Amino acid sequence: AAEIGGSKGGLWRHFKSKADLFSAVVDQETFGYHDDAVAILTEDGNPYDLIERFAGRTIERMTSRETITLRRLMASVAGQLPIGDFVYGRLVQVLEDALTEFYARHASRGALHIECPRQAATLTIALCGGSDQSQFLWTSRIIDTTTVARRSRNVVHLLKAVLTHEERKTEKV
Repeated sequence: AAEIGGSKGGLWRHFKSKADLFSAVVDQETFGYHDDAVAILTEDGNPYDLIERFAGRTIERMTSRETITLRRLMASVAGQLPIGDFVYGRLVQVLEDALTEFYARHASRGALHIECPRQAATLTIALCGGSDQSQFLWTSRIIDTTTVARRSRNVVHLLKAVLTHEERKTEKV
């Protein structure tokens, strides 16, 4: 509070609880957080090319210095504040909803064969977020653009393998 010319009392008059203060910090740090990645999903084009671009942007964002700092902040308050639903709603659900719509749209056009767009969305996010978990809490190393590109290609490769396997399984039935 003193760093910005205020007092502790003024801070607590404005925020009724630690949860409200945390919420304000997360809102400030994540405003428009996924806008550019979500915008990719509204474009026309080859769905796998779009997913690769989406994955690249999402991995860049998830591994940025700002996100690592935010993850560490969340880890530090996780035992004190009920943040799970809050963080999910602000950071994950936005992507999940956009990806679900993307997969449903491409499936309805016949460009992708997906029975459950929500599951495909959840898998995509998990694949993007699963890159180098040790980095998030233990190092300050930022991954380079070559690594981001390789990881985004891996996301598409794995999704194609899963979707192709599901198509073959469905055809045999």
